[in-house]
Amino acid sequence: MFIRLIFIFFSTLFFSTNVFSDIYYCTEEDRQGFLVEENEKIHTPSAFKLENFTVKIDFINETASSEKIWLKDGVNCIFDPIAESLYCISSYGAGFSFYYPEKKFSLSQLFLNTTFGNDDLIISYGYCELF
Repeated sequence: MFIRLIFIFFSTLFFSTNVFSDIYYCTEEDRQGFLVEENEKIHTPSAFKLENFTVKIDFINETASSEKIWLKDGVNCIFDPIAESLYCISSYGAGFSFYYPEKKFSLSQLFLNTTFGNDDLIISYGYCELF
């Protein structure tokens, strides 16, 4: 019985999705987009304040998550081994690409449903490092 418990413990530890994931601290180099006005018909080009965020990435299970950049709830990712990149999109309209060799990312915020208010349309890029 004791050996069985040890086996279950180590199986859970080594095959958990958290074991294969890493947390990255990401810093934007540039951030541009469009301010969406209240009438939703006017989109003014604008630069936005640069932001930092953390993102949890699991290349084995092809997942990524980050509350701050709306990469949560209904996230779908694919890993392209030729491009060495992970591509993700969330149900909130957040698009995230991560190029593994250089730890470079691009991010888009493209939520268009005005039922919840006006969301600006934004695209940014930058670099990440292990947290």
